[in-house]
Amino acid sequence: MRCDDLTAYIQAIVASSTSPSIASALRALHRDMTQLISEQIATQQSVGQPSTWISPTAMAQLIVAVVHGTLVVSVVDAERTDEAAIGAQFAHLLLEVRTTLH
Repeated sequence: MRCDDLTAYIQAIVASSTSPSIASALRALHRDMTQLISEQIATQQSVGQPSTWISPTAMAQLIVAVVHGTLVVSVVDAERTDEAAIGAQFAHLLLEVRTTLH
């Protein structure tokens, strides 16, 4: 994603606090992303992975929150933000928890 796209997305998030139509569109996008991830987690759980202590909805919301946070810092401090490293660390964290709990 280009910096201009990220900046526009963050501006839309800020605008959503005063614009019901933007807020509604962002809510729908957030719910769609969360639902898709949640369904994927639930599907994986149906075949034994990941652990059943994981709430598909809560984990999906956590993943989306991490993505949003990474987007924000990549705009605020682009020179010091390594999105790929953040993504790799988060993926390793999830894999480590999965491995440790089995």
